[in-house]
Amino acid sequence: MDVSTDQDQISVDLAPSVARLTRLYERGHLDMIAAQEAQLVAAFPKASAIALLLGAAQAGLGKTEAAIGHFRRSLEIDPLLLDAYNNLGVLLNSQNQIAPAVKCFVRALTVMPGSAAARYNLGLALHKTGAGEMAARHYRCATVADPLYRDAYYNLGISNHKIGAFAGAIDSVRKCLLLQPGFFKGYNNLASSLSDIGRVEQALRHFDRALVLQSDDPETHHNRGLALLKKGEFSAAWKACDWRWLRPGAAHIKPHLTAPEWHPETPSRRLLLWAEQGVGDEILCASVIPELRAQCEQLTVLADRRLIPLMARSSPADVVFQARTEDFSDAGFDAQISIVSAGKYLRASAARIQAVPQGYLRADPTQTGRLRAAIYRAAAVPDTAQAIGRPRICGLSWRSESKDTGSLKSLSLAALAAAVAHPQLIFVNLQYGDTLAERQQLKLATGIDVIDLPMVDNFKDLDGLAATISACDMVVSIANVTADLAGALGADLKVLLAQRSDWRWQLAGPESIWYPSAHLYRRGAAASWQAVLDQLQHDINVALRR
Repeated sequence: MDVSTDQDQISVDLAPSVARLTRLYERGHLDMIAAQEAQLVAAFPKASAIALLLGAAQAGLGKTEAAIGHFRRSLEIDPLLLDAYNNLGVLLNSQNQIAPAVKCFVRALTVMPGSAAARYNLGLALHKTGAGEMAARHYRCATVADPLYRDAYYNLGISNHKIGAFAGAIDSVRKCLLLQPGFFKGYNNLASSLSDIGRVEQALRHFDRALVLQSDDPETHHNRGLALLKKGEFSAAWKACDWRWLRPGAAHIKPHLTAPEWHPETPSRRLLLWAEQGVGDEILCASVIPELRAQCEQLTVLADRRLIPLMARSSPADVVFQARTEDFSDAGFDAQISIVSAGKYLRASAARIQAVPQGYLRADPTQTGRLRAAIYRAAAVPDTAQAIGRPRICGLSWRSESKDTGSLKSLSLAALAAAVAHPQLIFVNLQYGDTLAERQQLKLATGIDVIDLPMVDNFKDLDGLAATISACDMVVSIANVTADLAGALGADLKVLLAQRSDWRWQLAGPESIWYPSAHLYRRGAAASWQAVLDQLQHDINVALRR
């Protein structure tokens, strides 16, 4: 039977009509099904199969609301219709109606507990909520129900990576690639997991394999660039990282600029340097400002408003600083470049990075002195105490609010304080956010007081935070903005690194090429922070005996 015959007449019998609509659907003639919507609903008002097919056709045509209506109607007719729950949940999830979508998938699993599709879709919805462990559990169930479910293995790898289960992530993506060896996204994700746990050579081989399959994929190029930065191959890394602007979703954050990108071989009279990415990246890259000033007649820097006082104090006096806005313009400038992209010219080798002066940012010395005095007062250290006999000030930061990696990088204040507790140390709070409950609980349980300076907002007042850091004799921090700031100030810094650590901390060893005053404590694949904290405690005790 040809298509024209299929669409000519609606049978009064249900079974032939369902069969005809199914043929049309399988052949992709969704518009023909939709065109008969009113007639079909009138002829079969109580037929769940008809409502299901109408919903599927409307969904395929992108008419989401109409499709949702049909799927809901099919479930009113038949509350045990598995495909309707699944399809309705998928559409609700696509509209970010996560809670109703989850209910649909749970109901589908009540109807058929062994449904691989329902398990997989439930995993997708839970992943959106940040419930990575629960999502992984349902993806895993989907692979048990269907051992050939490629997408379930792939997304299981993504969820495992997110929650820090890197061995599971690597294993899942490898199984995905066994099912589809030409799946370039699988190679990219496998390489990213390997890079995040320091197996960069293996990661680069898989990135290269992905690029053989899809040579123009910006995500793979960018991720490969991050791996090369971690390895220390800076020249190639910066060039690969330029692909970041072509990644999906990057168009809305890339500024619309008309001036050419600055190049050291092209003289510029008026140069615009603009910030991108996070505050930590601005701090890390701020050392290029004096060098760029020497390359032009006038330099204007667009930066996070909170960093401007600190950057201005640390830069040549004639550099102009302005707060960056989303819609800034480069009109009137001969050239422009982002503060990160400047690295490909000014930080293209280890030697160039190592030539940066230690402590290239400078806190306000007057404020630093006032804050140091305030800390001693809060700790009841008498003004008459000799400087040599005074306890030392140790700043603490233990938490990251990063959506992607914060939970992996953070530890409890109680665990950190137990490791660094020493009668010769006064502790001061360098952690941004609300820490009152944690500090109070610590003092009640242990007697350890972490002094908070109410005159400094550690999130909004980064110049004040810099002065607080400079008032400290040492800083102990996880890998967050506080660590970047302390490193750029040249503070005596001890950084606690999770297994998945940012490219700036490189691969191994206790030293930092970017922040020479830092000592790095790497957790590696250990199940807890205990070994790292034990080593930190030992090193602090040794230092305080000197």
